[in-house]
Amino acid sequence: MKFNVGDELIDVVLNVTLGDETWEFDTDDLTIDQLIAIEDAAGQTPSEWINDVVKNRGRAMKVLVWWLQGRKVPPDSVEFRVGDLTIDATKKATKKRPKAVSGRGGTRGSLAS
Repeated sequence: MKFNVGDELIDVVLNVTLGDETWEFDTDDLTIDQLIAIEDAAGQTPSEWINDVVKNRGRAMKVLVWWLQGRKVPPDSVEFRVGDLTIDATKKATKKRPKAVSGRGGTRGSLAS
């Protein structure tokens, strides 16, 4: 998921700790059906939900914990002490594209007549 930070759009991963459990949450790893399940549980678009998670809003944090714990109970049944939850957003490492290599001795694929 990309976030606006100042004038920069960055990709982030959420590192979530609740008590002795730790997860790494990256929306890019979700399938479309999983994303829809989160939308339904949160009642928000994915970007609204993630923004609310980062802002420590209760319902958003509840849905995040519900998701990470494997969706064993309805989201509204998830209960935890707020002080036991830590959410850190970290910038994703960028994948570097391979540099284009120019060939020697002519142009490939040209449509010269």
